[in-house]
Formats: sequence, C-alpha cells, structure tokens
Amino acid sequence: MSNEKAERHTMTTNRTPDEIKALKGRGWLLNKGTDTFSARIVTVNGKVSSDQLQAVAEAARKFGTGEVTFTSRQSIEVLGVPAEKTTDFEAELAAVGLSVGGTGPLVRPVTACKGTVCPRGRTGRLRRRPQDDRLNGAPHR
Repeated sequence: MSNEKAERHTMTTNRTPDEIKALKGRGWLLNKGTDTFSARIVTVNGKVSSDQLQAVAEAARKFGTGEVTFTSRQSIEVLGVPAEKTTDFEAELAAVGLSVGGTGPLVRPVTACKGTVCPRGRTGRLRRRPQDDRLNGAPHR
C-alpha cells in the first residue's frame, strides 16, 4: 500500500497502515469511511452448499452488518465486521469448510465459467484445480 493511500485509509479508521495491510493479506478489506472490514469468502467456482450459505448469513448477522454481497469473481463478501471479530468470524466459517482470502495485489480468485451449463464450458463446473489449494492462504506481499 502506498503511503498516500495508507494515509487516506487512516483518516477514516483507528487502524494503522500495517494493521490494514495484515488484515488485507488475510482476506479482509477496509470499508470506506468506517473502522470495519468486509470478509472476502473464497468459493469453489461460485458454488456453496445451502448449509454454507446459511452459515455465511448467520455470521453476517452475528459479526457484521447482516449484509452479504457477491463479487464478479464468484466470491462472497460479508460487510461491516470489526477487526476484533475477524478471527472469530474465520473460525465460524471454517467449521463449514469456508475460508476468507483472495485479496491483495497478487492472489485473486479465478472467475470461472459455469462449465457444463455454459455454452462455452469445457469442463464440469465443480472441478477444483490443484492450484486453488496452493493459492488460498498464500502470503500477501
């Protein structure tokens, strides 16, 4: 994060630039104009089970604002989680096989075609690639 960008963030938060960078490296994005973060939840090609989706909704209500959004990279974001609650949030989602991650300048979730239901699909949509496991949790620079 550049010094100028870090200074803009610290104007709206009590967090230091190093704290913001550490949280971003774990999959947390600072919410503009607040002292809270959005969790970027990594999915397998946009697929989650109904139990996982219910756990996301419950975690959003328990730890954040109750709002959930879906990204163009087929990730899920939970908005408004205070930094102090990020570890508990991660543990609750880990219990249903979900993790927070996929942010930063180098590692991004793959935007995947829906596979067999897409006219251009060449493989089944639920096939997980070996590199997905290697990249999830990769260190943020």
